[in-house]
Amino acid sequence: MAGFTNMYREQMFDCCKDPGLFIYAYFCTPCVVGQVVQASNQGDCVGAACCLIGLGAIGCPCIAASQGASMIDKALSVYGVTEPESCCMMCFCGPCAASRASREQTARKMAGIQIQQPQMMMMAAQPQVIQPQVVMMQQPQMVMQQR
Repeated sequence: MAGFTNMYREQMFDCCKDPGLFIYAYFCTPCVVGQVVQASNQGDCVGAACCLIGLGAIGCPCIAASQGASMIDKALSVYGVTEPESCCMMCFCGPCAASRASREQTARKMAGIQIQQPQMMMMAAQPQVIQPQVVMMQQPQMVMQQR
């Protein structure tokens, strides 16, 4: 685990470290993002990929890039990476960003870093039975005045 911080260890343009992954990311960036998301238990590969493809298909590439960066951030946060993925990098070089995220995830898994699930404290709500309260009131007494 030595050498890993909350920052990326992999560089953005180290695509030649794994050319096969980069070529895969070049032809299907949403697929690589989906695999990163699924491998970190943060969602479904097909769902994530379809979301990005759908946003790109309806003419929203900037929104798709933003969503892709957000998916990568969430997926890698469980491995301790808090450095945000740049939306601009995702927009202008999505294959580079997606392959870097995949390489980072693989490197952290190989180093034995386990997925850290967010700590959530949930208090189970106890059902409360509210009993109606009966309040007894005295009946008003009529006072008759004599003349």
